[in-house]
Amino acid sequence: MIKTLSALSLSLVLIGSAHANLDIHVSGGTLGGSVQIDLIGDAGETYLIFVSDDPNNLIKWSDITINTPGFVGGLNGSGLASATLPLPGAKVLDGFQLYFQAITVNGPPYVVDDTSPLCAMKLAEPLGIVASNASLTTARTNGALAELPDGRVLITGGGGGTIFSPAPVSSADIYDPCTDSITPSSGTMSSERAFHTTTVLADGRVLVAGGADAALAITPTMDIYDPVADQFSATTPLSRARIGHTATAQSDGTVWIVGGTNALLPDYLAFLFGNTAGTEIWDPVTGSVVPGPILDWGPRAFHTAVTLNDGKILFSGGYSISDNFGFPIAIIASQDSLWDPVSGSFVPSFLRSSGTVGHSATMLGDGRVLLAGGATAPVETTPTTAFARIYDPVTDAYSIINQVMSTPRGLFPMFQLDDGRVALFGGVTGNFTAVSATDVVEIFDPTTETFSLAPDPLGVSRAASQGIRLSNGRILVIGGSNASETPQLSADLFVQ
Repeated sequence: MIKTLSALSLSLVLIGSAHANLDIHVSGGTLGGSVQIDLIGDAGETYLIFVSDDPNNLIKWSDITINTPGFVGGLNGSGLASATLPLPGAKVLDGFQLYFQAITVNGPPYVVDDTSPLCAMKLAEPLGIVASNASLTTARTNGALAELPDGRVLITGGGGGTIFSPAPVSSADIYDPCTDSITPSSGTMSSERAFHTTTVLADGRVLVAGGADAALAITPTMDIYDPVADQFSATTPLSRARIGHTATAQSDGTVWIVGGTNALLPDYLAFLFGNTAGTEIWDPVTGSVVPGPILDWGPRAFHTAVTLNDGKILFSGGYSISDNFGFPIAIIASQDSLWDPVSGSFVPSFLRSSGTVGHSATMLGDGRVLLAGGATAPVETTPTTAFARIYDPVTDAYSIINQVMSTPRGLFPMFQLDDGRVALFGGVTGNFTAVSATDVVEIFDPTTETFSLAPDPLGVSRAASQGIRLSNGRILVIGGSNASETPQLSADLFVQ
């Protein structure tokens, strides 16, 4: 009966279904590991999962579907089911693509009720780079990414041109990890944007704030993206225009927008005098903006913000201003700011020997924070660094990692992996006004505090690219500029 049902159902799978109440998510895909398949549908219905290397002939491997435990069964009382497909470790399968689709049936007589989308996955060696099939609809150096509730990724703004003289756009793309493809959003932001921020709200919408427009004027405008309607709508603007700011979602649902500047380099004086210690808080309930606390150690732009396990927020590095005999000069902040939401105030934080700008920061599994790369002095002349530090919130102190990275870098994405290590992708080498990009991927082990090269480099050198860790465990690195500052449309997937 199962074989007959599988063969009959497949013809219906390929032509689709009038219903759309069955979703499929696949994760894993590491050679020698497995693919995890998760279904969400109507409680109690019988489901079948199909897998093949041919999207037009899912019945090709029907014996796998029939004989693999969990590929045929019933959705539980919450409408959920999971199955696991073990994978061989053969290197020849690196980059091999599989397709997954599911149906639910009810009966007897057995009738197909729902059909899931078709979901694709490329197999890969552990800690490996595989080329993504996705291609941006337009160049998006210095854009921003946000993961939507359904696992898709919103890609906003950015543009062509060079890293510090971009050609920002107002359009957006949507990356679907299930099909490893990009489609244009039907919505358009109220302004072109580069160097802006995106923050996912508690209800799944996305706040898009600030940035540089097509004339390279800095904008105070903000938009709300609704993933259901696939549309942007303008909300209350900031009181001042900002780039190089951070936007952090707080436990009460508000978004705290901190620092930034209202001018772009190379207009040095405008960039310097536009740098601010002011902050603003956006309320998703009222859509209003109110002034926030003033940063305790002065202005910051192009800094990082990391929320610690105890709820405190660590603001590190970035451009600041110092008084030099009555004349302000640009410096790199070496005094970090630590905000305590319980007391509603900044608390004294550790003074580093030197600060960084254009660095990356991420939380480690033990609650410490890794800060890597960037430049340690005004970036017009100072090359990026290969040094990294770890901040320990227990001791409120930094320690320098003795081993440096193989490649100095700034303006790069960095993410914690499932095993607690951290992967660093590409970035700017040299200094930020004589840009050269790298394709090097490195892995940091917090246990030994050492860096090592990943088995594969990126498919192309990428500086100022966008990166995000997907809900399926993979890491998407997309766009950016190559070694000659040519904007890239392509993407890479890092499989762990």
